[in-house]
Amino acid sequence: MKKISLILFAITMICNSAYCITAAQRNHAYIKIKKATKSSEILYVNDIGSLLTTSSNNDLIITVKDAKRGGMFYYEKNPALVENGGTIFAAKDGGFWVRKFSGPVLLDWFNPAADGVTDDSPVIQKALNAAYKSTFTLTK
Repeated sequence: MKKISLILFAITMICNSAYCITAAQRNHAYIKIKKATKSSEILYVNDIGSLLTTSSNNDLIITVKDAKRGGMFYYEKNPALVENGGTIFAAKDGGFWVRKFSGPVLLDWFNPAADGVTDDSPVIQKALNAAYKSTFTLTK
């Protein structure tokens, strides 16, 4: 007999003024990724720009190969999501490409200039907000 963890359906919520997402919704997205991965519908692209021009598809997982900003993304058409330039990107059809990750939020995902001249505080704030929403920590 398979046991299903009740944690998947926890009512715990991560909220801010823009939206709330339950732990069950986060886990639902993970389950969608596992299903799509099993059906081998994975597309590889070189960078975030290529991700943003890719046609959206609920059954598609896209792996971005960029060394700094790369990772695995899935498509979600959820009006509660807000683009942040690191973990959530607006798709061309009004949906979103959402980064699938576990562990820390990386500042490099948000593409800071890090040149000592440019004010990176808005980028850092977006990374901190994403870290807060994901309940993980921010690392450099």
